[in-house]
Amino acid sequence: LVIDEARLSFLRPVEIIIDDTDQTVSHFVLMCYFVEVEDVEPVAGDDALEARFFTLAEVRDLNVTPSTLEIAEELAREH
Repeated sequence: LVIDEARLSFLRPVEIIIDDTDQTVSHFVLMCYFVEVEDVEPVAGDDALEARFFTLAEVRDLNVTPSTLEIAEELAREH
């Protein structure tokens, strides 16, 4: 998927740390962008099984982390 830079804006990084007592099990830093697209289907790269676009209502129905929902709701308010 090639995106015109004029339709891309950086929102913010989101850090997710999943730990078990004192030992970090997983640590993710997601760079969140807002992208305007029309009539485009995303295609997964070699690092993912699938890629999809979701509406905010669909995100609310998914099993996502609180920070993922927070960023989706923030995007909806700002754009």
